[in-house]
Amino acid sequence: MKAVHGDGFLLHIFLKNVNMPANLIFERGKSLIALCGVCRKINDYLKTNNCGSKVYMVEFLRLIFLFCIIYFHSFVSYWHNQEHDEYFYKFVLSVEYFFIIGGFFLYSNIMKEKDSFRLIKKIYFRLVPALVFVFILCHIVSDYGPMSFSNLPLVIILVNGLSLFPDHIPGWGDWFIGVYFWSSCLYIALLNNKNNKNLLYVLMLVYISTLYRTSMNSGNYYLTVLPFFIGHELFRGISSMGIGVVAGFVSSKMGNIRNKVIVRLFFTFIEIFCLMQLYYSLFVFPQIIYIKTFSIFAILMILISHSYGYISAFLNKQSWVSLFSRYAYSIFVMNMFFVRFLEKFRYGLSESSYISIFISGCIVFGILEYHLIEKSFFPYLKNKIFA
Repeated sequence: MKAVHGDGFLLHIFLKNVNMPANLIFERGKSLIALCGVCRKINDYLKTNNCGSKVYMVEFLRLIFLFCIIYFHSFVSYWHNQEHDEYFYKFVLSVEYFFIIGGFFLYSNIMKEKDSFRLIKKIYFRLVPALVFVFILCHIVSDYGPMSFSNLPLVIILVNGLSLFPDHIPGWGDWFIGVYFWSSCLYIALLNNKNNKNLLYVLMLVYISTLYRTSMNSGNYYLTVLPFFIGHELFRGISSMGIGVVAGFVSSKMGNIRNKVIVRLFFTFIEIFCLMQLYYSLFVFPQIIYIKTFSIFAILMILISHSYGYISAFLNKQSWVSLFSRYAYSIFVMNMFFVRFLEKFRYGLSESSYISIFISGCIVFGILEYHLIEKSFFPYLKNKIFA
């Protein structure tokens, strides 16, 4: 028993429930001891339960969701909104997962930030510079409808994609950013006094918005019982971000776990299950029950934030991913430009060539936009105006 000291529970369960010859028990027992030894070595590498303030596994997920969204938009752009095959609507839940991630970290930011207006201002100035720059580019290559320069004030206040007017549905691709911002403002207002009792209102809001969004047809942007400017996309944001906020609250109440093999393995199996569900919801069967799928993803976020399983504990140590994930928002915004810019060239290109040019263009120009606009020009302009 000394060979498995500390992991005797596993060996005890194994011996208690087997009915086989002694030599076979001996061989299986040696395999189990070897497995325990491997797990202990992994535990030595993953010495801490919480791998710091950064949860880098989320950055990996962000990059996966970003690729799914860009691929989806390139596919839609090439086929010009015509249903081509059964893969047409795959990846669409990536947007909801982005919202859940945003809501998850929004809760912790609300709890840490004393000045709610300062938090709102921080979110606003993170979103607007890249959005306005890309809007101007889109206006240059496609001056019609929502890209008309007269809509610039609506873009600046992030309402152009909120279905304020019938011809703005759903904006020019900016609905996600507007919905993200105003949903964030809503939850900041609800939790402004840092009173966790207000989570009851958040739960009610999540329930109502989820009920509405699942009862509406995907092409129906209005609810007749609500003001006409409340669109379907806004319910997507409120529902998904609310789930993230609730997950953030649950995560804040959970502590670290004992660094034991059996506990780690248990949470690792849960992480594998959640990741498999995530895979199926994106690539196999996208029309899955919303609340079930998003709840499982919320559980995964909680496990990741505390590095409970081997998978999250390992990936949360990979800080190099932040070198790429910092460009995620810039690349996402830039894909709105390429939808407009490449649509006139799609007839001369094959599907694979078009999608390759689309994705590589988003990445290259997104990185350039990040360094030239978000990190250079806008800080300079902001200092000049508010100095």
